[in-house]
Amino acid sequence: MKLTGQQHKQLREAIQSAFPLEGDLKIMLREAMELSLDNISSGENYNQIVYNLIDYLEAQNRIIELIKAAIKYVPGNQELLNFKQQFIQEPEPEPPATPPKNTSIEAATVDVPDNEKLLNYEHKFIQKVEPKPPPTPPINVSKTWFQALRIITIRSSIITLICIIIGFVGILQPFDLWVFDQLIQLRGSLLPNEPDNRILIVEVTPEEREEWDKVEKPYRASLPDEAILKLLQKLDKYNPKAIGLDIYRPFNATEDELAKRLINDSRLFAVCKVPGEKGNKEAPPPEVSEKRIGFSDFILDPDRVLRRYLFEMDFHPNPDEKKKIGIKEYENFCQANYAISFQLALHYLGEEAQLTEKEFYKIRDVVFKPLERYAGPYQGNIDAGGHQILLEYRNFRGSLENSPGNVAERLTLNQVIQDKVKTKDIQKYQNRIILIGIITRGQEDYWSTPLGSPRVPGLLIQAQMVSQILRAVEDGEPLLWYWQQGIEWLWIWGWATFGGTIVWCNRQLMIPIMGTAGIILLVGICCSVFLFLNGWLPSIAPIMAFIFTSILIFLQKKLSDRSKII
Repeated sequence: MKLTGQQHKQLREAIQSAFPLEGDLKIMLREAMELSLDNISSGENYNQIVYNLIDYLEAQNRIIELIKAAIKYVPGNQELLNFKQQFIQEPEPEPPATPPKNTSIEAATVDVPDNEKLLNYEHKFIQKVEPKPPPTPPINVSKTWFQALRIITIRSSIITLICIIIGFVGILQPFDLWVFDQLIQLRGSLLPNEPDNRILIVEVTPEEREEWDKVEKPYRASLPDEAILKLLQKLDKYNPKAIGLDIYRPFNATEDELAKRLINDSRLFAVCKVPGEKGNKEAPPPEVSEKRIGFSDFILDPDRVLRRYLFEMDFHPNPDEKKKIGIKEYENFCQANYAISFQLALHYLGEEAQLTEKEFYKIRDVVFKPLERYAGPYQGNIDAGGHQILLEYRNFRGSLENSPGNVAERLTLNQVIQDKVKTKDIQKYQNRIILIGIITRGQEDYWSTPLGSPRVPGLLIQAQMVSQILRAVEDGEPLLWYWQQGIEWLWIWGWATFGGTIVWCNRQLMIPIMGTAGIILLVGICCSVFLFLNGWLPSIAPIMAFIFTSILIFLQKKLSDRSKII
């Protein structure tokens, strides 16, 4: 059948009306005509694809077959029925009859073969009826889609299982941690915090420490008693709610006044270091009550980056364990249950840590769900002992740049001791948590963080930890959350299924575009949830599942189309 321009347009509109989705047209051509749309037609849009398809079938003399197949697939489409009625004549077959000899037009044309008038009459009034092919049973659309859904579901489930196994082995953990770091940095750049006005940092600079070393050589990294005493006396004007002395002092005070303060000042908290297998340990100051001692220990990830906040642990070694880590008999060693940052926050808030039925720590309405080995960006390759949460680093606004060092306002030892702080500023610093510590020249107490370089002094890390708890309890800022494993698996499977569906329902030229859009959508969701809802969603495993399921479905479709064409 040769189509006019008007017929071509009407047929094109009828086909698009009957099959508004390219995927439906593909299924009809594949099932009813054994054709692959991807192999015979392409174009910038769906209209162009249908146009080229009609041209192709017209050249193959299969237009009538297309119309009949389309009507059987969508029997109620009025545009197809109108086109068939208007342009395709299908006369009813008549029983064969033998006309009387030499009386029919046929006989006349036989007797007079060159009579053009009679030939025209034969063409006009005598129609040769071709035998109709046996009717093709209508395609079951629901069955076809069910088969597609079954194929996609099975393939996506297989890929999801593989991704989960890869995650359990720990292969994806470095990549997930890298993504976590990028999100922390992105939030630090886009959404910096104001410095926490509940904290004041008093730091001992390297130059100040050298000056005091000339007066009295202190123990290791400590300060002379005279310097600490003068500092504490000057800080009385600041009326602090809590004071954290982040300086190791495993010895008795030589100044009686300092000893009295360490014993009696309920606002003063000191640090110690829990013994480790490498022999690093620092005992607490003997004068300070056990209730006002906090450990200063940090825990690092395998890549030596500090991402977790250990705020509680139960360290009570038996004799064999003491011997293993080098604790001598009757030796005083650190047995603090809480981190000093946690102790300071509790004292500032006037609260005591409570335990829920699941033995999660709780302050007011905030529950600190402990981090597990397989949780968030971690996949088993960590020590999850004690109570840990993800450390929520923040960049804080400063006069020159945004930095984690701007977590709180900072003064130096000499500024306080030598009364260089203005009276109006002293009034501003009232009723704060004051953290006192030493900033060293070397890298001994500097830590790598998700915020990237430069490394951050331990004193500022402690301030970040205190600020995180205060923001959660007083400001209502949610802690970093993450899904349970079962929900994460459904999340991965959902993206695997989405990838397979994109490939199944789109022609070949659109697959890369739709696939890229799908990955961008996934990354956008993960970033938005982290930035605005403070939640961690897996991204590496879903991207893998999305890509590999798409490839698997694409290859299966190719093989299926080839087998049908052959």
